[in-house]
Amino acid sequence: MEAVETDDNITECKQTDERFRQLGKAVETMRLGVTITDLNGRIIYTNPAEARMHGYEVDDLIGQDLGIFAPAELRRPMTLAQIRRMRHLRESINIRRDGSTFPVHLISDVVKNAAGKPIAIVTTCEDITERKRMEEALKQRTHELTLLNRMSESLQACCTED
Repeated sequence: MEAVETDDNITECKQTDERFRQLGKAVETMRLGVTITDLNGRIIYTNPAEARMHGYEVDDLIGQDLGIFAPAELRRPMTLAQIRRMRHLRESINIRRDGSTFPVHLISDVVKNAAGKPIAIVTTCEDITERKRMEEALKQRTHELTLLNRMSESLQACCTED
C-alpha cells in the first residue's frame, strides 16, 4: 500500500514540476515585461523582455532596486500598507539604461504566501511608445479637422468672394 502512495506522490511531483517548467517557459518568452520584487523593492526575477525593454541583460537587474526603471523624480518608496493595497494598473514613465525615457503601462499585484502575508510584488510592463505616438497623431488630426471645419463654416457664411 505504501509503494502505491509513493508512486502517486512521485507522479504528482513530476506533473507539478512540468507545470512549473511550462509556466517558466511562458514567462521567459512573453513580449510583456515581468518583474518580481521583494517587499523592499529589490528585483528577485525579471524576464528577458523586461531587461531588453530597459537596455539591460537579466543578470544586470537581479538584486537591483526597482527604482532602476524609474526616472529620479518618480522614485518613491512604498509603505507596507501601500503594498498590501496594491493591485492596480497605471501609466507611467520608465527610463532605459542609456537615460532615455519612454511611456509604459504597468499592472502590479501583491504575491501572498499561504497565510495571506505579502511576500513579493509582481509587475507587468508594456512599452506604449507607439500607442502614445498614435494618440498624439490622432489628437493633432482632430485639431486640424476642427480648424478646417471652422474655416469652412466661415467661408460659407460669406456673401461675396471678397
